[in-house]
Amino acid sequence: MKFRDRHHGRRSWVRAVIVLRAAGGQPNYSIAKALRISRNTVKHWRYRFAREGMAGLQTRPIPGRPKVRNDFMQTIESAC
Repeated sequence: MKFRDRHHGRRSWVRAVIVLRAAGGQPNYSIAKALRISRNTVKHWRYRFAREGMAGLQTRPIPGRPKVRNDFMQTIESAC
């Protein structure tokens, strides 16, 4: 299981809570303090939700070249 997959539920929950609290009129600093995250994170998700709606709350793929697995690495992983 990938790291991103294990934490997907928590991330989705945090994003939903940010949007719901913001809709209730709570300021960014208050949301950040309650969720123990940075104000920049709150601003980021509020901005994406305002710009893209529910689709903006989805996790996007990481840009760049995908990791390449060679035979040597597969052998080591299967031995563990």
